[in-house]
Amino acid sequence: MEWMIQYLAKNAQNEHYTFDERKQILRYGFKKLLTNLFILMILFTISFFMDTLKVMFILIITFVVLRMKFGGWHSESKGVCITLTIIVPIVYVFIIKAYDLPLIFTFITYLFAYLSAFLKGVVDNPKKELSSDKKSRFKLQGIIILTFIGAIHIFVLSNHLTNISEGMTLSIFTSFINLYFNQTKTQC
Repeated sequence: MEWMIQYLAKNAQNEHYTFDERKQILRYGFKKLLTNLFILMILFTISFFMDTLKVMFILIITFVVLRMKFGGWHSESKGVCITLTIIVPIVYVFIIKAYDLPLIFTFITYLFAYLSAFLKGVVDNPKKELSSDKKSRFKLQGIIILTFIGAIHIFVLSNHLTNISEGMTLSIFTSFINLYFNQTKTQC
């Protein structure tokens, strides 16, 4: 991996960063990529054996897309972050397999999500605070994405894909509930 970082840092044309800074950025990016691939591998392996691969895929995609726009809570340690990232979706899959969530929960979740989007807005990472212009732009983009997810959700519900619908609902709930937890210093 080090040879790849050296090669990319040498060939990346950017006057804003020194060669060593580019290497640090690339090293960080590769580390994040490998960590995320490890987490995804665990989640998809478990969901494969539970016969819930589609639900897990929907859970992850919905959460990540909303999290990218609205931000949210970051744990103090990477271990806690990785553990929660693995455990929460698995718990959700168990809930989806064991219970039928009432449709009213979906409507309440969307109401909560839109109210949170408008009232709370974007929660940035304390280490990388956003300008008010970027927050406004992310908020608008996030609301558009939430509306698009809602349209897909209506399609999913109309086709009686209950497990996928419940996965979307729980992901949306998690995406917006985490906006209300206290922020910490370390990014997950």
